[in-house]
Amino acid sequence: MTNDSRVSELPADCASCKLTAVIGCYLLGAMSLYNTRTPEWKGKPLARLGVQLFAAGCFYMGAARMFNWTPFTLEQIRRRREGNN
Repeated sequence: MTNDSRVSELPADCASCKLTAVIGCYLLGAMSLYNTRTPEWKGKPLARLGVQLFAAGCFYMGAARMFNWTPFTLEQIRRRREGNN
C-alpha cells in the first residue's frame, strides 16, 4: 500500500465521537473554572490564572474539535501522515 492510498483512506469522523470529545472538553473546562472560585484559591493569583488558562484551552479544544479548527483539520492530518509537517 502506498503512502497516498493510506491518506485517501482516512476514516470519516463520526458525530458521536466528536460530541463526546466536545462535551468532555467543556466539562473539564467548566469544572476547572468552578473550582477556582473556592476560598483556597484566594491567596494564589498566579496559580488561579494558570488554571483559568487551562480551562480556556479546554474550551478551545472543544470548539476546535466541533468545528474542525486547528489541530483537527483534515489537511493537517493528511500532511502529518505523509510526513510533511
